[in-house]
Amino acid sequence: AEQALAPVRATIADNEQELAKLRRQAAAIETLERQLAQATAWEQERNDIVQRLTALEAKLATDEIDPPLQAELAAVTAQLTQFDHITGLQNDLAMINDELTACERQLREQSRLEGELDSCQRELERLQDASAKLPDVEAVVAELQRQIETNDFAHEIRSAGRQVEAEIAALNYQPELLEMAEAKIRSLTHWEQEERELILAEQRYSGELKLRSQTQTLRDHAEHKRQTLQAEADTLANELTKLPLVQTTVTQIKQRLDETARALQIAERDLTEKQTYLRQAEAAAAQLETLQAQERQLRERSALFAELAEAFGKKGVQAMLIETAIPQIEDEANSLLARLTDGQMHLRFEMQRDTKKGDTVETLDVRVADALGTRDYKAFSGGEAMRVNFAIRIALSRLLAHRAGARLETLVIDEGFGTLDADGRERMVEAITAIQQDFARIIVITHIDDLKDRFPATLEIRKTPAGSRWELRG
Repeated sequence: AEQALAPVRATIADNEQELAKLRRQAAAIETLERQLAQATAWEQERNDIVQRLTALEAKLATDEIDPPLQAELAAVTAQLTQFDHITGLQNDLAMINDELTACERQLREQSRLEGELDSCQRELERLQDASAKLPDVEAVVAELQRQIETNDFAHEIRSAGRQVEAEIAALNYQPELLEMAEAKIRSLTHWEQEERELILAEQRYSGELKLRSQTQTLRDHAEHKRQTLQAEADTLANELTKLPLVQTTVTQIKQRLDETARALQIAERDLTEKQTYLRQAEAAAAQLETLQAQERQLRERSALFAELAEAFGKKGVQAMLIETAIPQIEDEANSLLARLTDGQMHLRFEMQRDTKKGDTVETLDVRVADALGTRDYKAFSGGEAMRVNFAIRIALSRLLAHRAGARLETLVIDEGFGTLDADGRERMVEAITAIQQDFARIIVITHIDDLKDRFPATLEIRKTPAGSRWELRG
């Protein structure tokens, strides 16, 4: 999965780099477009300045202006006309003057309105205070009227006046001298008028000085503005010379921008497609991881089931049990077989056998040895096979009873004596007698009459025309 995702991720990285490159080109194009817009605005501003200058010249020719200021304005205009190649200065100066006048007028109006507002507020506060104090004032007025009517006022002043009159009388007051002094004072009053005129003249002179200072400031400001406009005009002229080249460049850039936009659109579409592939691949990778996890779980369960199958198969627990039980069965069967054959026969179990291919397979073969050698169980006659079968079955029964923790109560032997000779039958009876203490009862089923009397009890069944009958003897 990782190898399959690597080409897709590399393609996405390349597309992202190309997209970043296209965005940088678009930013550069936007910068050039802003420069073009600024140059166009400068051209429009220059045309506006020329139009306003023409209108101002016409207005200056018709307006009435104070002669001194008109002379100064004419001098300034004469100086400005020497710079014909900068047509925007006159318009700019007039605009500055207009703006200055308008600003001063607005400031004066604002100051006047603020003063009136403050005066109104103070008057309002005074009236409010007076309205609050009106009852007290009326009481004071009434008291004053009473004092006037009763001459109960200015006692100290009246006393001081009477004292002054006494002093005047003591000084020998002469009215003629007072009139001469007053005439002299009247003759000197014109100096007061001249002093007031002098003060007014000084104020006018100070105002003229201030006006000249303001005029000089305006001239300096106009000169500075002229120089600034000259520099801007030079810059604008230089930029205007580059306008065709800029327009050509802008056209080329717009073409490149269109191409870039198309390439960007293609790249974004390709990126979207690759992202879709990436999501599909990631989903497939996640599904693959899930399937791999499921596969690991199934393998683990399969291994567990294989172990269980092996454990419960013929090579597992059964084989272990058989490998443990076989030696016990062999020992028990050989002990009984020795008594049945007077030690002439011996058996063993073979658990594995070699095949013709050279392999080894699991098996359970019974190999029996006698005077003629060791042979397979199938090679023995009926009587010999009967003895082997009897020994193995008795040994197996004892093993099962021992493992079950119980005792075998009953042993049933059905036929099997017909294949034995007389000596073999005798030995079989002896073997049965030898193991009778291991069982509560042993039942032997046979048709041989010689054996009927060899056991202590006999249950004989006879078939008659009337049906089968049984008889117990012994």
